Amino acid sequence: MKKSAVVMAIAFAASAVFADVWMPKIFSDNMVLQSGEKVKIWGRAETNAKIEIDFAGVKTSATADKDGKWTVYLKPLEKSFENRVLGVYENGKLAKSIKNVLVGEVWVAGGQSNMQWELQRCLKEAVAEAVESAKSIRAVRFLRMPANAVSISPQEDLPKNAKWVEVKPDNCKNLSAIAFYFARNLERDLDTPIGILETSFPGSFMSVWLAKEDLKNVSGFKDQLEKYEAENKDFDYQKSMNAYNEKVAKYKAEVEEAKSRGEDVGKIKKPTGKPEPWGRGRFTAIPSIFYNAKIAPIAGYTSKGFLWYQGESDTTIHSEHYAEKFEQLINCWRKYWGIENMPFYFFQLPSMDRDFWIGPRQAQEDVAKKLKNVHMVVHIDLGEEKDVHPKDKLSPAVRLENLVRRFSYGDKNANAYYPKLSKIKYSANCAKAFFDFEKSKPNFRSGLSGFEILVGGNWISPESARASGNVVELFAKKGEAIEGVRYLHKGWARPLASVFNADGLPLAPFCALKK
Repeated sequence: MKKSAVVMAIAFAASAVFADVWMPKIFSDNMVLQSGEKVKIWGRAETNAKIEIDFAGVKTSATADKDGKWTVYLKPLEKSFENRVLGVYENGKLAKSIKNVLVGEVWVAGGQSNMQWELQRCLKEAVAEAVESAKSIRAVRFLRMPANAVSISPQEDLPKNAKWVEVKPDNCKNLSAIAFYFARNLERDLDTPIGILETSFPGSFMSVWLAKEDLKNVSGFKDQLEKYEAENKDFDYQKSMNAYNEKVAKYKAEVEEAKSRGEDVGKIKKPTGKPEPWGRGRFTAIPSIFYNAKIAPIAGYTSKGFLWYQGESDTTIHSEHYAEKFEQLINCWRKYWGIENMPFYFFQLPSMDRDFWIGPRQAQEDVAKKLKNVHMVVHIDLGEEKDVHPKDKLSPAVRLENLVRRFSYGDKNANAYYPKLSKIKYSANCAKAFFDFEKSKPNFRSGLSGFEILVGGNWISPESARASGNVVELFAKKGEAIEGVRYLHKGWARPLASVFNADGLPLAPFCALKK
């Protein structure tokens, strides 16, 4: 996507007095409100104005402060497929009517290209099935915003084209495939309306989704921020634009002169390097640029949790700090929404011919184990060897929805019990790996491929391997001691995946050294 196509978010003018009630675009027709929680609604009005929200037969009020800011918290609502009107009153007079409002489950879907990946770009047969299934969708709504909206400062509102849309067969192909499948299945399984706040962009780094103050003291993020600031310390956008416009004017004059002489204008070099408001650098790596435009305006909208599919870009820069950066992102998004342990679900990097993904995969799992209410979708058995964008988005989305039903909605029958390594016992030339299959049963495949053992400081294939119950025994040559075991320690690991449960869920890669 060309930089010139980027939609710059316009700063909302700061003012202490607002003649009319103003509310950010996230509060608009077709929206979904979160059930079972106090629902936060906010905006601006005249100083000291009495604001009253009338919804579902209940009125709730607040008074605008000296700057005109107001916040109202609706009492917990029950899910409802009924299209209702949310009335906003200022000093007793109706100021706004927000129509077609539902109450259900709201999820924030963020990340980079694999989260944004449109349904129409998936496998053809899957697209046809999805469009057909959309006919039976009762109430799934997406908050859509310009994907390429950016800003150099935090915004109060989304760009003007942002709006809630009802998912239908004629528009579902343009939606995030992962989010569509997730929402479709969750609506069916919970029998409730679903709202998706879709915010993602291809190639984006974690640093672009965080406020600048949250980057300053985190290794990796700090380096990116300092590099950007150093490269732009002398950048003056207006001055740069004036210089560029002079080049353009000179170019046009040379073209006209050449035409008058009948010369080939194609030989005249066109001016390049048009400056952008954010300064020097690729905008998908500019610190905070998407946070400012796409997260700051919606932060705090009452939601159930986060869905995250990102990580590819951050494997290419300061990957040694991957875990620290990812942990900071999770903690900060929770801070922006004001909920300490707000559910956070993410996709571990799948299989691909990129060995430098090995460390970040482990970092992702380490963060999931460290933080409360953080859950990882394992799909090491999926992915494409040479393509960072797997066309199959249904399989990972199904695993995501099952994981969410298990941990956020308490469905103990959800197929979300991944195999886990419990312990390894070493004796003579043998290492016994014990696995926990929880409610499922083991399913070992492909001759127990994917395992390696550490012998004499070198990782090698075991001499032999066998499985019994929930145990895999790995053998070295007689007289050799095994010092560690690892599994699927490769970028392209899919063909070697051999440990699954009976429900088809895979064991995540691991590396365990003898203590």
